[in-house]
Amino acid sequence: MGEMTKVEIREVHEADVAGVATFLAEFPGSRRRRSEWLERMGSWWDRNPAFVPGWPRGWMLTASARVVGFIGAIPTLMIVAGMQRPVCNAAAWYVSDGFRPHSLKLFRKLLHHFERDVVFDTTPNRRVVRLLPRWKFLTLPLPQTIGIVSADGGAPSASEVYVGTPTLRRQSLPGCGTSEGGGDSATGSFAQMHRADGRFDSLWSRTKGLYANTNVRTSRIINWQCFSNGPHKKLLFGISTRENVADYCVVVERTVHETGLRFLECVDMWGDAGADVSSRLLKGLCEFGISEGIGVIAVPAFQRCLMPYCGTLVDLRVGDQVSPHAGLIAAMAFRPARAFYRIAGHHVAHFRASESYLVTLQGDKCL
Repeated sequence: MGEMTKVEIREVHEADVAGVATFLAEFPGSRRRRSEWLERMGSWWDRNPAFVPGWPRGWMLTASARVVGFIGAIPTLMIVAGMQRPVCNAAAWYVSDGFRPHSLKLFRKLLHHFERDVVFDTTPNRRVVRLLPRWKFLTLPLPQTIGIVSADGGAPSASEVYVGTPTLRRQSLPGCGTSEGGGDSATGSFAQMHRADGRFDSLWSRTKGLYANTNVRTSRIINWQCFSNGPHKKLLFGISTRENVADYCVVVERTVHETGLRFLECVDMWGDAGADVSSRLLKGLCEFGISEGIGVIAVPAFQRCLMPYCGTLVDLRVGDQVSPHAGLIAAMAFRPARAFYRIAGHHVAHFRASESYLVTLQGDKCL
């Protein structure tokens, strides 16, 4: 960096997005092409129901008008202390070598702008993890995740799941949520859904007061989360009738590149009982996984019927003891990702677990 190089931090505007996408695509180690970054950022802002005029897209670091750093600010809507409000999700914090001394200035710019708001950082690297407490970030209370599996290739019954203990054994679980297995015509049947419609809005109207702190779940927001971003497209499943949706889940398919293992990760689940979805939704998801050759289905342990078993699960990483060709054969637990949030004191002191329903969709992880 020469002595005459002029380094500046300024807000990213619409006209700057193409240059930022080029910088991100050319960043050492980047796995995304420029077109993918443009698609992704279009979902972050232009197609985002929470994005409104005046919301900053983020900030960029420039050296003699050349982009050498960036941090994004993605808005999402949450209920915070019982009131709907936008929150900021920090995303894609990149700074070129040679300009790293300016990196923290970039982050502080975002924090200063949102000093009276909720800020999430759910994809920090190890260095950032060590620094976040300095800025009063707290660890996000995400639940441990359980891998639902089947030893014989068949789907578990509505009230059973294979639990990984030192000796794998089948254990019965109490019923999950509002309805048990079987064809209950009153609450509907399991199906993959390709669009959220007015039935999801009715579900949200019935349930939005269940938690003081949780994500807004209107049909418009669900469609944005699931279908607006091609590289990060998600699957939507539900228990529904023609008139109502009783429960639904948002799912991301991932692959362990070292082994070829495919697995489904539930990043949000919601229903008439809030966090406690029906066991028929879990069973339907298992049956879908088996039909599609999925190896593991990861379900968050905020399903209360699964919580008593969290402590008995073997703590493994995905793919550690699972053959990519063995089907659903073993159970495992996943450590929750290191995710953080900062919240202004005039809202609530922190997200109390008893009052909050926070999921893997927080932050930019799935955006």
